[in-house]
Amino acid sequence: MTAAPVVIRSRSTPFFSVACAILVVYFVIKALVLDAGPAVFSMVLGAVMAVAGLWWLWRAGQRAVVLDGDQLIIRRGRRSRVYSRAEIVSIDLSSLDHQIVFTDGSGIRLPLEGRALIEAGFLLTPPRRYRAV
Repeated sequence: MTAAPVVIRSRSTPFFSVACAILVVYFVIKALVLDAGPAVFSMVLGAVMAVAGLWWLWRAGQRAVVLDGDQLIIRRGRRSRVYSRAEIVSIDLSSLDHQIVFTDGSGIRLPLEGRALIEAGFLLTPPRRYRAV
């Protein structure tokens, strides 16, 4: 293991934020086309979508996985959970719910996706020992 902690963050834009941005554009265009009454309602819906998309984008940026020696630290904003690497029973990156399962039966989903998820799985997997044949 490396001497310094490894911090893995997701660098991709969350799908929900992209969907909210598309809906904001839709509601603004709709407000420009409609009369005064429905246009105000459309602008309110657009503002709600903008706030929701920005909040989700900010929330996604707060997540990180820190691998520090024999510890796995999952940070979600101000909250963090510390696990020991010895407590890991299995790692299944294709799972949607419990990607990492611990000895007590609990599991967590890593707040990562794509390449960062594969990198975290690689760093968490114990080294393989090959036997000479």
